Amino acid sequence: MTATEFQREMSSKGCNCAQIVFSYFAEKNGLDINKALKITSAFGGGMGKGDVCGAITGAYMALGLIYGNDLENSDRSILKEKIKEFDLEFQKISMERRCEDILGVNVGDKEKVMEFAKKNPDFKAICPKLVINSINIIEKLEEK
Repeated sequence: MTATEFQREMSSKGCNCAQIVFSYFAEKNGLDINKALKITSAFGGGMGKGDVCGAITGAYMALGLIYGNDLENSDRSILKEKIKEFDLEFQKISMERRCEDILGVNVGDKEKVMEFAKKNPDFKAICPKLVINSINIIEKLEEK
């Protein structure tokens, strides 16, 4: 399934940005998708308050799942390099890292979001684009 197809399917089920990015990589890295969704459920919408974009936090967690250290391997150098590469690629899409700055509205204020969305028709396309691009960036990093 492509990143776009996965994003659409998971979004239609009510999943947030962080959940979609992280769960895309969950099963192929040994983590049950339902556990992945629970782990990342609090990170969408910039942790529900317009802070760091959920696509970024989901990507960092996915990179940790793929390249992170554990009790058997304490080397974090590969993970640090992959995060650096991810950040450089993400900056090509958006120089902003906070949902509120990316979207132009605090996602924690549902009333303002609805009002903003009505005035800005492109609003609903921003998050899916960031999610899909985040997944694609990680896939490219895996190829290296």
